[in-house]
Amino acid sequence: MAKSAKSIALGLSCRALPLLTRLKDRGHVEKIALTPAAAENLSIKSDQLLIDNASEIVRDHWKENGCLIFIGAIGAVVRLIAPHIANKDTDPAILVIDSKGLNIVPLLGGHKAGADQIAFELSADLGAKSIFTSDSKINERLPIDSFGTLWGWNRSGDKALWKQLMVSQANGLLVSVNQVSGLKIWHESEAAKSSCSIAQRN
Repeated sequence: MAKSAKSIALGLSCRALPLLTRLKDRGHVEKIALTPAAAENLSIKSDQLLIDNASEIVRDHWKENGCLIFIGAIGAVVRLIAPHIANKDTDPAILVIDSKGLNIVPLLGGHKAGADQIAFELSADLGAKSIFTSDSKINERLPIDSFGTLWGWNRSGDKALWKQLMVSQANGLLVSVNQVSGLKIWHESEAAKSSCSIAQRN
């Protein structure tokens, strides 16, 4: 997983430990953690995982291009991360998984921080269902606010105009892409065919 070097998984109850261990053993995260209350009645060595207050763990691991995976309830996670949310360009990938590993929700950083892709990878490995709510995912469109970033592409121009472009796309506007250089293999993707018209220039 691309984000594993800066990732941590935090369990909010003792029932999270088996899934935490699996995520660590399979290389999805670098560190695993439990809250003191979750670890209180477990027979574990402190060097096997981080035990600290959830708010402290979130504060210490809230990093640009990072990834925080929570095992627990979405409501609790929202309250934990709310004070740290800044903007989509710098917020880390935030994912929530239930303690049985049945459902994975990319909550924040779906495009820019890669949470959607991480959810896909976790789903494939855990046999879980990823639950997406973004327009680009549910309509199988290119996420134009971050398309190409993994290849080193960068957006230019006014961020407000990019935001308006995404809103327009969500409202049914067909986006036209004019590529003037680079490989064009992405033109063959289903998302490209369904979400934009492609103007090619030699």
